[in-house]
Amino acid sequence: MKKILLTVLCFLMIKAMGQNCSSYSVNAPVTINGVAVTGSGTGAVGTYSNGIYYGCGGNTPNGCTLLGGGGGNSNFIYTYTFSKPVNDIVIGITGSNGNEQFTFTTNAVGTPQIFGDIYSCLVINGNVLTVPTTGIPSAGAGGFFRIHNSSCYTSITISGPGGSGGSNFALCPNSIVPSCDPCTIIKASATPLSGTITNTTYTNTVYRVANNITLSGNVTFSGCEVILDPNVTITVAANALVNIDNSHFYTCNGMWQGFDVQPTGHLIMNASSSSTSSLIEDAVVAINFYYPAGTVVNNTNNAFLSVTSAVFNRNQTSIKIDNLQYGASTPNSIYSFFMKGSVITSRKLGFIPGQRIWPRISDIKKLKNPSMTVSSTYLIPNSLSSPYIDDVAYPFNVAEAYLKNGVQK
Repeated sequence: MKKILLTVLCFLMIKAMGQNCSSYSVNAPVTINGVAVTGSGTGAVGTYSNGIYYGCGGNTPNGCTLLGGGGGNSNFIYTYTFSKPVNDIVIGITGSNGNEQFTFTTNAVGTPQIFGDIYSCLVINGNVLTVPTTGIPSAGAGGFFRIHNSSCYTSITISGPGGSGGSNFALCPNSIVPSCDPCTIIKASATPLSGTITNTTYTNTVYRVANNITLSGNVTFSGCEVILDPNVTITVAANALVNIDNSHFYTCNGMWQGFDVQPTGHLIMNASSSSTSSLIEDAVVAINFYYPAGTVVNNTNNAFLSVTSAVFNRNQTSIKIDNLQYGASTPNSIYSFFMKGSVITSRKLGFIPGQRIWPRISDIKKLKNPSMTVSSTYLIPNSLSSPYIDDVAYPFNVAEAYLKNGVQK
């Protein structure tokens, strides 16, 4: 690789990715838009110090990172680390010679995809860039490449075997922006649940449900945080017994469909202690319960639906009972569903995703008290206290009263 003024015609492929910084790139360490970026590596890792490198597809600044230089076996591993979660970071490469190869990985779930903004000669194959052995312009191959992952990341690692002179690397500053909320990050690393789940107990773990699931047999969630993708349904199968104890079900964005309890399926929500409660949020119908025809019970132990010390928040409908039957033939009977000590509301309840800590019944029943302070775990008490206490106009024009599908509750 050598530094030249570009006098040859480079044949560029230009794709409108919205991150064109061919004339302006930066080196790590650097702080852009509140994101601190550092870089470190092993193997053939150095610095190009001969001024700006004018390459086909763009330029890299003096002092940029040189990877794979030295010829022969010049293996390298280099990592950019970001202080905040990011995505779609654009990396500039110049001076690449024939037969060099660069593999990109991130610390997020899934394999990243490379998209070329402006580039010459390099071949994209998934998360790998390859330089052909022929047809390379005298300035070397290069360009600007967007590294996209299905979930956000805080590091990008580049590895390769090196080449005759190595390649220069720099960052497009326009692409360095915090781009992911904490919920999305936690969801990406959560333990997945899928398919039909039978006779299983889940405890003290963060789970993700990306597609519809069915619960059959005896299934328990205790102390769990369950993050659901939009439109997902959890079906409680016929004759299943599902216990929800001190667990939180919610989405990062959009609305999930809720629990769909099939005829003769049992859904029991309870609290194992006076200081715990379950929280169900962001559902179109949080519990859709089909009342079994001809069934009458007289206690909560064999109820088909029993809800104790639970909070239903920002759901379009909290509980829907289909096929309810009652009449003079059983005037003294207690029907097979119970609900006590619970709250149905629509307000913003602050919590930190992934910590399995959320507001409880006792917190949510607080009245307004401006003298109280902000907790490190979640906001108290004004965000938790009843918004209806002093404001007869609530929820009109109040953002916290809107569901995650934009509907005002």
